[in-house]
Amino acid sequence: MVLLLLCACEARAADNTVSWGTGSPAGGVHKITASGTYTTADGWRAFGVVLTAVPTGGGLSASAGGATANGMWGPLAINDLPAGQYTVFATISFRMGDQMQQIASPTAIVTVSN
Repeated sequence: MVLLLLCACEARAADNTVSWGTGSPAGGVHKITASGTYTTADGWRAFGVVLTAVPTGGGLSASAGGATANGMWGPLAINDLPAGQYTVFATISFRMGDQMQQIASPTAIVTVSN
């Protein structure tokens, strides 16, 4: 007699999140600043954040990296930017054992002035 057991398994993504802080991101004279918060799913830890700005009209992106601690990231600044509009997002790397996940914040449009 052969008994065959079948199991329907569903993989579930971790509930790690990345959010902007109040007033973030913000444009300034030749710079963008931002800070925010994050949450980690059980067993996961955050270990770095990268703030990225991409010119909405095309061109080279710019970024700045930093640390995460106690559910918060930043403040970070990307300096020496030409005036214009930028699409901005923050990405945090999360790890649990051998698993790694990168989660981005919602995007925002920020204006940099001269």
